[in-house]
Amino acid sequence: MAGDDASSKAKDGEGYGGSIPHESPYYLHPSDLPKQLHTTVEKNIRNSVKYASTASEIWSDLEERFGKESAPRAYEIKQKIAGTRQAENSVSAYFTHLRSLWDEAQSVQPFPQCSCDKCECDVGKKIFEHQEKEHLYEFLMGLDNEFAVIRTQILATKPTPSLTAAYHMVHDDEKQRAVSNENKGNVEAAVFKAFQKRTVIIA
Repeated sequence: MAGDDASSKAKDGEGYGGSIPHESPYYLHPSDLPKQLHTTVEKNIRNSVKYASTASEIWSDLEERFGKESAPRAYEIKQKIAGTRQAENSVSAYFTHLRSLWDEAQSVQPFPQCSCDKCECDVGKKIFEHQEKEHLYEFLMGLDNEFAVIRTQILATKPTPSLTAAYHMVHDDEKQRAVSNENKGNVEAAVFKAFQKRTVIIA
């Protein structure tokens, strides 16, 4: 029956919009042992669900607490994003940290989705493009000053590069800078060594 099918899906972890398929590594089946799941949950959260007897109970509890929009939490994440800076970390580490904050912000305050049948306004694509551009600006704003030139180049490019393209441009610039510094260091070391040898011969 349809009701039984819906109930079964809810128990199997698909009761929240069917967003987690069975093959997903995040899929929780009722037969999963809570003890096995506890190892993947942060310690402060783990203690609050350690007495759950099934995976579905854990899922329901976490969904109730963290799956709904929370204005204070959304504000906190927005503050973190606005204050995030590269601070001499690698471009990869900086971008990964930002990406985790963006994902968390999306989970707390998801963008609305079009629910009309046979929608032709393409609003989903437009919202995604707007969000990606916002992320691009946040990524560029937090970069260290040494990337000022490549940042200006990205902002001057028409059309504006995607977030992924911009990341690769900055990452490539970082690698080129590292190679250049290494070569410069090798040249300076060779010059110093030659100077030392010359000093010894004269003495």
